[in-house]
Amino acid sequence: MRSFLWLLVIPVLAGCALMRTPPVTNTFVMFFDLGSMVLSPAAKAEIDLAAEKIKATHPAHVAIAVYPKIIAEDGSNPRLADSRFDVVEGALVADGVDQRILARAMLTDLEVKAGPAGNRRIEIRLLKN
Repeated sequence: MRSFLWLLVIPVLAGCALMRTPPVTNTFVMFFDLGSMVLSPAAKAEIDLAAEKIKATHPAHVAIAVYPKIIAEDGSNPRLADSRFDVVEGALVADGVDQRILARAMLTDLEVKAGPAGNRRIEIRLLKN
């Protein structure tokens, strides 16, 4: 009887975990130069690709993930992450993406340490839900 109950409980618990974290359908990664909030041509091209994918697939939400603990090399600009978010969001909106589906997300310390260029990375994540 206990085995039977676990067969009912496990799928319910698994479903709860899926509802909390929307699945990512695509991720677009771009990099800023050290201490900069200016888009490089490569970063702008990646944003353009993301915008085209967003307009073609109509995801429910789009997360722009930044690292919140950025300090410029001279320590003078602790709001660099905010500026980079604004630049990426503005570029997506200029490319025709509806601003209402855009949201800010945070890259974790682990993601920054594991990924290339660390805290200079921004990710655009298309979410299904």
